[in-house]
Amino acid sequence: MIQRLLLRASACVCAGALAACGGGGGGSSFSPVPTSAPTTTPAAAVPTAQFTVASAHAGSVSFALQSVNGAANTSVTVIAPISASAPGCASSAATITCTLAVGGVIGTDLYRISSYASSDGSGTPLAVTSLAVNVSATPAAPVAVALDGVPAQVAFSPAHLPLVDDGLIHRVALTVVASDASGAAIVGAAPYRSPISLQILGDPSHALSLSTTSVTQPGTVVTLTYDSSKPLPNAQIVASGDAMPNATLDAAPLSVSPSALQMFDDAAGGGSVQVSESGFSGAFTASLANASDAAVNVVPGTLGSGNAVVTVVPSAGTRFDVTHLTVSDGLASTTVPVSIVPQNGSYQAYGNQHQLNAPLELAKGPDGRIWTGDAPNGNLVAFDPSAHTYTTYTVTNDGNGPSSLAFDASGNIWFTDRSQIGEYVPSSGAVTFYSTGLSSQPNVTTIIAGPASSNTMWFYDMGSNSILRGGQPSYVGKIDTTTGAITEYETSNSARPVLGLMSMAVGPDGAIWFTDGANYAIDKLDPSSGAISEYQVSTPQYPTQSPGAIVAGPDGKMWFLAYSPSTGNSLYGNVDPSNGAVSTYTNGIVGGLYYSLIVGSDHNLWFAEDEALGGFFMQTYTTIGVINPSTNAVYQYGSFIPNYSIITSLLDGGNGTLWMLDGNGYGQIGSVTFK
Repeated sequence: MIQRLLLRASACVCAGALAACGGGGGGSSFSPVPTSAPTTTPAAAVPTAQFTVASAHAGSVSFALQSVNGAANTSVTVIAPISASAPGCASSAATITCTLAVGGVIGTDLYRISSYASSDGSGTPLAVTSLAVNVSATPAAPVAVALDGVPAQVAFSPAHLPLVDDGLIHRVALTVVASDASGAAIVGAAPYRSPISLQILGDPSHALSLSTTSVTQPGTVVTLTYDSSKPLPNAQIVASGDAMPNATLDAAPLSVSPSALQMFDDAAGGGSVQVSESGFSGAFTASLANASDAAVNVVPGTLGSGNAVVTVVPSAGTRFDVTHLTVSDGLASTTVPVSIVPQNGSYQAYGNQHQLNAPLELAKGPDGRIWTGDAPNGNLVAFDPSAHTYTTYTVTNDGNGPSSLAFDASGNIWFTDRSQIGEYVPSSGAVTFYSTGLSSQPNVTTIIAGPASSNTMWFYDMGSNSILRGGQPSYVGKIDTTTGAITEYETSNSARPVLGLMSMAVGPDGAIWFTDGANYAIDKLDPSSGAISEYQVSTPQYPTQSPGAIVAGPDGKMWFLAYSPSTGNSLYGNVDPSNGAVSTYTNGIVGGLYYSLIVGSDHNLWFAEDEALGGFFMQTYTTIGVINPSTNAVYQYGSFIPNYSIITSLLDGGNGTLWMLDGNGYGQIGSVTFK
């Protein structure tokens, strides 16, 4: 009885709303019930489910009964065309809407509904969904069926995540692109028939997070956040949904080890970094910022394992450079600092030990000789860098100088003698002292040449302050090299003195810049007005940083080195004269006292540092370092200076030779030639 009912129900459905039932796709076709045949008993009403379907893509739709009240039942399969000319259908814009009646069995009927591009239910379904409806003897209102917007497959955009293992937070805009069974992307504002779920797998440290775990409509942008300070070996983003296969997106970062590369410029094998990215099967590329400095090789080129080795081999003739290597997987890239440094030769000292007593500074004269002071003996000393010989010129017998010295534009030497300033004329041997205009208790310790064409020398007068006694005014002053007239400017009030041996330099702005160790600052004096500006260099993380050396860099900024005795930390940085901005750096530098900072002929900054902090009476050693002002990178050489030596001054002799003044242990001038 039930079998006859179902057959008749199917026939009635086809005779009614589905008058054009077609075969194909596994469906059945039935002939309409003849209406001209006389009957004496009316046919029983066939239970039906009413559906309203709308689609812009489908050519036909199939209704296949799956179960009734939870029990399996496959007695009904109906295929109906979706076209503007089909019975019960109408078109509006690009969408066709049809009202269809499908035979069923009284109860809760579960239909599997499939749409096709064809008109007869053949081919691959565009979309497949399931829908439960209540079927009774009395037709109910039509149930809406969404044939479009049913994802059959999804893809991620981008298909390769630009993640870099650099310790930073990365955020990537991620889009899930859903397509129907035909492969056409689902677009528009209408929501998907069922949501697409997102989850993260293989991330035990929770380095990854998603702004949402459910995508419900096209165009949704999901933000992926990656905290690269946490380990992430190889995770996946998985998208899943009803009636579609899962889609996965590898979430492994591009990693480079080591994070910095250093090598000597004569290293035949160069230096290498290991590049890795789990799941990556493309080709890594690598390039050096200064391509002429080194050859770069990537092995292998095309990958299958996500691993490669990048080798950097210095080119012949490369002297010194601090540059960077960029490694890329085509989407993500990371940089590795590269230091190609000249390999130092042996330190060579010249002359007898204690040839000089407590010298502080080196200065190169117009005749190519290197000059320094021999304060306890009252001498100026000239050193011939070719013959390695010393010549002594006695200029005073008071035991106070010369200490600091500098050449003026005429080739004359100006030097400090504590209570006075001296001038020595090498061509005649004439010596002149100047004191009028100095403070009441002068203690002149530092002197430099003033701005070009200014006919001035600038100096620092500590006044009555000392290492053990402070709180008194100190001064920056100038002396006119043509008249000897002295003018002083008080640097601070009694609460903020400037103490210690101070470093001074003329800036590109023509101002006099100097270190202010007591106030943890770099100060600037305007030569035209005497006004002083202060720029703090300490930071909350690195407090009490006392600048010890300053120089006008090749980049137009004032570079300095600072050390904190209370914390043992050091930093380096610069002040931009154009806007007063202070930048500080700590990478690659070791704590210690700084005695000299110069601009080398290679346009880098070279410095001498007392890393052991032994002082003038204890075992110690000096470290020589270099700063690249373009990259702010630092390289410090291992100790090649003899124990007990303290290098108080550096001078670049060109041709890779660095001249050094040992102001402590041996009292000699020495040099190191870099290969």
